[in-house]
Amino acid sequence: MINLGNRRGAARRKQGPRASSRPGTVNSVPEEPIAAPEEWVRTWTATVSERAAAAQALADQVARLVVTASDPDNTITVAVNGSGAMVDLRLSPRAGRLATDVLAGEILRTMRRAQAALAERVAGIAKRTVGSDSETARTVVSSFERRFPAEPLHDR
Repeated sequence: MINLGNRRGAARRKQGPRASSRPGTVNSVPEEPIAAPEEWVRTWTATVSERAAAAQALADQVARLVVTASDPDNTITVAVNGSGAMVDLRLSPRAGRLATDVLAGEILRTMRRAQAALAERVAGIAKRTVGSDSETARTVVSSFERRFPAEPLHDR
């Protein structure tokens, strides 16, 4: 059943949702008539291009990132890439004296330390590239913090 009683809502649905009119937002559409529409479009396009370039810089820097962590005795050193995957594992001769289950646990703890450090590094890169108060930074950093939380106290 179609409700024809709300013509204003129907007209808005045809036009699409209204976006924010806050200046500087990518989807900002002014609610009032524009005095110089060409200038507004140029400014809007420049803002979108700048934000896209900043987001690409963030992605590029995270993709190149490698973070290393070691256990307290420097027996185990793990490196993870920008996606958190282990890309290097170094064991000192002391590692051979550890029981295999202890060694496995220490490797995993060390990898989690590297991943937690990765989340911190991504936050720093986001701050420098897209600004820590941007929606992009909040989304990216939140994703890394959820996937790679700071190590629990009992693992330290």
